[in-house]
Amino acid sequence: MAKFKVVGPHKVAGVMPGGTLDDDDLQGANVAHLVSSGHIAPVKAVKSAPTKAVEAEETPETSDEEK
Repeated sequence: MAKFKVVGPHKVAGVMPGGTLDDDDLQGANVAHLVSSGHIAPVKAVKSAPTKAVEAEETPETSDEEK
């Protein structure tokens, strides 16, 4: 399901600027025209980056070599 953000200065389908819409809200609307004329913009899905476990590293202060 596509999502769009209202980026123009006017309401779109009853949603104020800054709000989001989905396909159901835009049924019957000319979505391509609303996007090309700057009234709405597609919202890109945010993918979370894979997390990596942080390994404990020895620092010069805690190194066994200096003890």
